[in-house]
Amino acid sequence: MNTLIALVAMAVTLAWLILTNNRGMRQDRARDCRLPSAAMAVWSLAAVLLLAVGSPPLQAQNQGSTTYYFPHLAVGASWQTTISYINYSPEEVTCQTDFLSDDGRPLIVSFAGLGSVVSRTDILLAGGAVHQETNMDLSAPLAPGWARAICSGPVKASLLFRRRNSQGVPVAEAAVNATTIPATRFVTFAEQGEGQFGTGVAFANPSATAAVVTFTARDASGQTLASVARTLLTNGHDALNMVSLFGLTSFTGSIEVTSTAPIVSLSLNFEADPVFSSLPPGELIAGTPSQPPGTGLRSSLADPHGQWTATAAAKIIERNDSYWEFSFFVDMTNHTNEEQEYTVKIHFVDVDGFSIEDRYAGDASNKIQARSTKRLLDRALINTENAHTVVGIRLEVTTRS
Repeated sequence: MNTLIALVAMAVTLAWLILTNNRGMRQDRARDCRLPSAAMAVWSLAAVLLLAVGSPPLQAQNQGSTTYYFPHLAVGASWQTTISYINYSPEEVTCQTDFLSDDGRPLIVSFAGLGSVVSRTDILLAGGAVHQETNMDLSAPLAPGWARAICSGPVKASLLFRRRNSQGVPVAEAAVNATTIPATRFVTFAEQGEGQFGTGVAFANPSATAAVVTFTARDASGQTLASVARTLLTNGHDALNMVSLFGLTSFTGSIEVTSTAPIVSLSLNFEADPVFSSLPPGELIAGTPSQPPGTGLRSSLADPHGQWTATAAAKIIERNDSYWEFSFFVDMTNHTNEEQEYTVKIHFVDVDGFSIEDRYAGDASNKIQARSTKRLLDRALINTENAHTVVGIRLEVTTRS
């Protein structure tokens, strides 16, 4: 791909040189030839650099790709893992899945027809699907971990890890729906019966930095019972239960997980051990607790003298490893009998109300006719690290004289 880019760059520059030289024959030849020569040097240097650096990660090659994270999987010691992808789009989609161990190194798994691999590539035709279980030796040592898939288009992605008895008969399993958004805060149901291990929590760190992950247990009345912290290295993974985390005798309530870097997490209910199941996703991102991610953020503001009102809404329309794109509008209403000019700004704020990013709605100055409403539309790109902390929006309106 990089070689092709370099060759195209050289070809474009050569064409430019020829055209410019022809023009220079009619004008000032010396002046027209200097710029193409410089351009040729720059493009040639770019080509050399591209060839030297090699292929960038898949995310950088295809900005339209989507990354799917699976917080937990297990193979060996009676466990097998099944991956499932469904391509619901009208276009072919390619998914590359990497399997990672607790320490972040590649995890070796085995599939029929593929053998032992640490990564697999699946090509899904339009409307096609992949559903395949590992075929690891059930007597092999337990190898837990997590997985990350980069797909060239949107798919429905899930994973299932299943336990079998000594005869190979399935006896328990839990599903893992893929997430596309690592988060820094999770809340989910948790319990620990006396003499039992209690709720399980698995978590992985896809971020570029190590994460300090804090676990807080609360009872049904909201009282904090215990809190502990663990450090999770980049690409690291771990799976713990309530006994190993807190050492409590018993409790029923909730567990809150917070992290200094975005992570992915899965909670498992073991109330009826050995039967277990995955609990609903607990991440709290891009909205208030009563407003699930992606459903939209809203805000309103009114002039204390009744001269104008403003109502805003924003929602996420794209997420990837580099940025989140928010689409937003502001309905600005002029209640006076004269045309007015307003500067309208929308702030994307964190849980403490601090502005993470701000954008003008419409132009720096918006003229609105007397007793009328104008919708101001725009978009905002916020880098992924900061976008994870956005929980609301705030309006700022200034009347221009």
